[in-house]
Amino acid sequence: MKNKKIVITGAFGKIGFVAATILLEQGHSVILSDMNLNLKKYNALKIKFKNNVEFFKSNITKSSEIDKLIQFTIKKFMKIDILIHCAYPKNSKFTNFDKKINEIKGSLGDMEKTLRELQDTLNSLSSKKAEKEVSEENVLYLEDLKKEIIPAIQKKLMDNNREFREFVRTLMAEREVKSKISKELNNTEK
Repeated sequence: MKNKKIVITGAFGKIGFVAATILLEQGHSVILSDMNLNLKKYNALKIKFKNNVEFFKSNITKSSEIDKLIQFTIKKFMKIDILIHCAYPKNSKFTNFDKKINEIKGSLGDMEKTLRELQDTLNSLSSKKAEKEVSEENVLYLEDLKKEIIPAIQKKLMDNNREFREFVRTLMAEREVKSKISKELNNTEK
């Protein structure tokens, strides 16, 4: 499989740019499509791969721009063999993986520590309540802990754990896609 005509949306994102570079190195022609031109990245590819790489600015959330991207590609390369979709919203919660992982881990750790401290306080107050060594105010506090505060923290922990698992699944899926693209292209060339 040599010199396939490929369009990559989200071409200046992490995955899109890596995919473009790999495909260009393997001798394919690539249209880089993104909402914004990253001139530094584009020029680096253009110098190395000359006429095998072109940029087309487009917002693929608008059908008219998709049509223009297709027309541009057909005019330039006469056909489209492969479309690789790597575009995602820039305000996506997954745009900065390392930062997001650290935020979630820190948040989960802080909440788990707070929950442990509250549960220790609850246990301490429970034993003192049984021995009648605690004031009425502390008894009310104990009841609030049981009914509202601890369940609220437990729910937040569960929500954050779910968000973290979703984030990790997305990250792993994107890495798997990159790996499959590379393997598939290597296999078809043999």
